[in-house]
Amino acid sequence: MIAAAVAVLAVTLIPSARSQDAPNLPDEAEKIGDDRYRLGKVVVDLKARTVTCPGSVNMDRQLVEYLAVAPGGKLHESVLSVDVRPLHLQLGLILLGLEPKGGLRYQGDTRLPQGSPLNVFVSWQRAGRSVKVAAEDLFWDTQGRKTMTRGAWVFSGSSVDKEGFVADRELSLVASYRDPAAIVNNALPSGSDDAYYKANPRVVPAMRTAVTVTFTPRAVPPK
Repeated sequence: MIAAAVAVLAVTLIPSARSQDAPNLPDEAEKIGDDRYRLGKVVVDLKARTVTCPGSVNMDRQLVEYLAVAPGGKLHESVLSVDVRPLHLQLGLILLGLEPKGGLRYQGDTRLPQGSPLNVFVSWQRAGRSVKVAAEDLFWDTQGRKTMTRGAWVFSGSSVDKEGFVADRELSLVASYRDPAAIVNNALPSGSDDAYYKANPRVVPAMRTAVTVTFTPRAVPPK
């Protein structure tokens, strides 16, 4: 299991994996259209520069530490349950050419996560119409009494240890309270406080509403 996890991560890190013409895919990936690939339930669109995942609303008002965890993860602390294998999400982001750089030592680390910046969007159907919001809007800042500040997310990536791919074990995907096991982390100063955010009932749809989570690279203005 460990060797397989290491191998599948390594194969996507070589330069050919970043080529939109001929990505070097793990064996479990399948091509589903022009520039589109599926890894389990994760869909990667190299032309649109998106990774999409299916999920549902899991919490709509309590204190939270995650935007998303996989089924069986820390559902008592997550706005969404996203039905994907964590490794597939990490590989999908790498296939877009994004780079995970870690940087976190423990939950609530005051150090900032390192890696490619992301925009994360959540969409769903309401009364026959499509609704799409920035993932930050699903969080209520309990100190500032406002929605989470935009520009929070960084692809820090999870890692491989002696037991395998850590996120596959912990099932943590997107953390508002910084977590080295998670694949995407909150780079705002609030990321080191586990009591900073609640699910935002003004925006989060009804419990168990089906949603799609979309990840896309965020351009960083030149310094």
